Amino acid sequence: MSLSRIRSEIDKKTEEEISRILENAKHESEGLIAQANARADTIRKERSSTLAKELEEEERSQLAILRMNLRGELLRLKQKWNSRVFEQAEERIEQLARKDGPEYRDLLRKLVLESITNLKGNKFIIEANSRDQEIIAGDLRIISERAMRTKKEQVQLQTRLMPKKGLSGVVVYTEDGSQQYDNTLDARLFAASQNLAGHISKILFGTGESSE
Repeated sequence: MSLSRIRSEIDKKTEEEISRILENAKHESEGLIAQANARADTIRKERSSTLAKELEEEERSQLAILRMNLRGELLRLKQKWNSRVFEQAEERIEQLARKDGPEYRDLLRKLVLESITNLKGNKFIIEANSRDQEIIAGDLRIISERAMRTKKEQVQLQTRLMPKKGLSGVVVYTEDGSQQYDNTLDARLFAASQNLAGHISKILFGTGESSE
């Protein structure tokens, strides 16, 4: 084989080898690029998912804080309106007491009779402030007659000045002091505030007491 032919054959083989190498390199680089793209896509998705979770957690946290603040504000609002309702009730009762008319006199009678009805025995001491004591003392015969009809027995009543000043209404004791019934207007308003707080809340806000 001539030298020129040998050279031609070598050149041909060389070109074929170069083409093969280039083709392999091309396939390999395409594979690497595809892997890199896939990895980058996976990373983007992971980051997107992580970011979404972080945003969701942050949103939940902010909503929880908002709900807590709203519950606190609603509770303060309910307490404010509940207090206002009973403050107005107390003011009306005090106005009624200051007028010292038949309506207030009848209220005192009912307070005494209710107290006696809820106590055992037939001998009672009625405590009241100086104003109410004077009214009750003037009505003692009427109150005694009504109490006897209710308890179906003779009833003995006496009055004394209440140690605490300013309280309207009565505190009734059995003569031996073993039982008492607090029927002051302060006590009744407090009991009413406990029993009716949910009802007032429903009237004002359309819902009863709740954890929301």
